[in-house]
Amino acid sequence: MVPPQGKRPGLGNWLLGWALAIVFWQVFRTMVNRARSELLGLKPYPFYGPYWRWQRDGFPMLMGYSPALVPRPDDWPPAVHITGSWFLDHPEWVMPDDLSAFLAAGPAPVYVGFGSMMPGDPVRTTRIIVEAVRKVGCRAVLAGGWGGLMPEGPTPDIFPLEAAPHDRLLPHMAAIVHHGGAGTT
Repeated sequence: MVPPQGKRPGLGNWLLGWALAIVFWQVFRTMVNRARSELLGLKPYPFYGPYWRWQRDGFPMLMGYSPALVPRPDDWPPAVHITGSWFLDHPEWVMPDDLSAFLAAGPAPVYVGFGSMMPGDPVRTTRIIVEAVRKVGCRAVLAGGWGGLMPEGPTPDIFPLEAAPHDRLLPHMAAIVHHGGAGTT
């Protein structure tokens, strides 16, 4: 996964890649197999997942990120394509009135959100974020997301938000603090 500088990844890296693919597959296996069965009438994928077959048969794989962030590795098979970032349009989203009022009540805030990253102790993490915001004297929109970050409020300096489309919300922010996940990045 992270070869020493100047060395090409070896067998250990390849085995670790497959092991991680199997681990990640276990997270989604039940959902994917239920959809395959109930919606498509297909047999479930096996315990070890579909990746072996996909690579063997040259199934196209689309990687939804920008090569400016991570260049294409030399050893990827030709069937893997980096497409650039994928975006969902949200023309129906209307900013809630209370969020609009918060934004209008002072300087542009800092957005803090960790998307799908779940801190071990969301209460402590929320407290640290709130203390940091107050220490530097800025305002913040704190997106709870999967991480469960939820301060009490809203207060004049902190606006709790469950979620909002980033393409619509982030242009209103002075700065962004996030976990570097594919969706946010």
